[in-house]
This record gives sequence, structure tokens and C-alpha cells, in this order.
Amino acid sequence: MKRRLKLAIAIIILFPTVLQAPNVTHGAESTPKIRVLEIYDNKNYYPTKLEDLLGDTQYEYTSMPMKKFVALREELDGKYYMIVMFTLYLLIFLTGLIFGSFYNVVGLRIPAKESIVAPRSACPACGHTLTPIELIPVLSYLFQGGKCRKCKAGISPIYPMMELTTAILFMAAPMLLGWTAELFVAWALISLLIIIFISDITYMLIPNKILLFFTVVFLFIRVFIPLDPWWDGIAGAIVGFGIPFFIAVISKGGMGGGDIKLFGLIGFVMGVKGVILAFIFSTFFGAVFGVIGMLIGLVKRRKPIPFGPFIVVGTLVAYFFGEFLLDWYLQFL
Repeated sequence: MKRRLKLAIAIIILFPTVLQAPNVTHGAESTPKIRVLEIYDNKNYYPTKLEDLLGDTQYEYTSMPMKKFVALREELDGKYYMIVMFTLYLLIFLTGLIFGSFYNVVGLRIPAKESIVAPRSACPACGHTLTPIELIPVLSYLFQGGKCRKCKAGISPIYPMMELTTAILFMAAPMLLGWTAELFVAWALISLLIIIFISDITYMLIPNKILLFFTVVFLFIRVFIPLDPWWDGIAGAIVGFGIPFFIAVISKGGMGGGDIKLFGLIGFVMGVKGVILAFIFSTFFGAVFGVIGMLIGLVKRRKPIPFGPFIVVGTLVAYFFGEFLLDWYLQFL
């Protein structure tokens, strides 16, 4: 009897697209009949008489080449992986929307020395206390046409913009960094920068309370997720504080105190190379905006503009793309 070398794998009711459920006829003399998927290749051999191994149960056989089985399994695994990852990214996106809404409150109330807990959010024009339906991130703004439901006064677009930006950045972080512990650093840094953006663009102020709070947060995080080498954060804080402080002294006030302290904190988080890149990108974006703004009349000479938003953009670019951009630039030297 010619033997066929094969790997016989009995899969019982595992893949509905291939197998059939057990067909059991109840009765004293009935024998359960189960369909078996027999997978074979030309390298391995198992006894063909599975009845000898599995008892008196009768089996019907369906053969499938190993390559086809592996392809089917990979296809199923790929679909499940896509569903899981889509669900995970969706949850991160929704979490970002919720946090973004909270960061709006923090960025607007802390500089004004107001509580972030009470009173509840209200229309700045008529004082109407917002209901839960009016507090849904982004969607409430869209459904209400950007206006208060009661007095029809316009609502600043900064609210949905910051909510959406936070959600996108939260979701983009694992895509750019991978699923590593550094994600906690990234999400904390995004949180700080979003609050700073809102605060500085509204009041031209970077509150010490916000910087102190996140200093504690990053000190705690960097204990468990340190830079390599460990002292890079300390050196980065010195460099990050020192460069803008030197510029402020030379220019006699050309750099605000909040900007200086923010760069010091960024240096602790990103290290020497990271904070230098963040400073370069921030200055570049600020200069480009200033020149274009003056050309179109948006910016007037000798009128100060908040530098915080450019620090935010420059830091995000340096954090996520700094190494890539630096390598790209050095190849031309």
C-alpha cells in the first residue's frame, strides 16, 4: 500500500468556512460522525488510521494542502488583526477628543485664575450653562452651526480645532512610534503642548502652574522610561533653558519667561539634540509666519505675537520627525 507522506491535523469545528459541525445521531447504537480536515505536505508523516488513535468515532476526511491552509489562516488572522487594531485606534481617537475638550477648559481657565472644576461650561456671551448634548466634542459644534443654541452667538472654532487636533495626535503617536513605553511620554507631551497652544494664543501667557504640573509628570515618567544616556534629559533641560535665556538677555526681552521655561521642560523630555531641533524648527516656523503675516497685513511691526504656538508645532515636528529630517539634511553635507 503506497503511503502518502503527510501532516494530518484534525481540526474539529474550528473553522466554519471549512468544517462542518458534528453530525450526531442519538441512539444506543449510533456512532458520532465528525468531519476532519486533513492537512498534508511532503515532509512530515503521521499515521493515517486516526481511528486507532481517537477511538471508535468515525470521521469523514477532507484534504487540503499545507500552503492553502496557511494562506487561509493568515487571511483570517489578518482580518481579526485589522478589526482589533481599528477598534483600538478608534478608542484612542475618541479618548483624544474627550481629553482635547478638557484641555480647552484648562488652557482657558488656568491663565484666568479660574477653577477647572466649577462652574460648569457656559456660553461666554449669554451665560447659558451647556447641557451634555452641547458638550459632545466636535459634533456639538457642527450640529449647532458654530453658534450657541440659546443666544445664537458665534462659538470660537478653537474649541473643535483643539479637540480634533488632540485626537489626531493621540492616534498618530502609536503609528509613528510603535507600541512602546515611549507612548506615555508622547501622550503627556501632546497634552502639555495642546494646553500651551490654547493658553498662549488666547492670553499670550504660559502659566507656571501648567509647567510645574507637567514637570512633576515628566519627572515621574522619565524615572521609568529614561532617555539614553540617562543624563541626556538633565543636559537637555540646561541647554533648553540656556539658549532662549541667552537670547532674552542679548535682545533685552526678545524671549518671554514662559517660553524659556517651556524650552527647559522640553529639553528634559527630549534631550539635547531634541530640544535644539525643537528650537530651530520653532524659530523657523515663527519667522516664516512673521514674514508672510507682514506681507499680507496680518502681523504689524513692533506688535508682539505669541511664540508658544510655534514652539508647539516645532516641538511636535522635532519629536516625531526630528531624526528623519536631520538624517535627510546631513546627507547633503
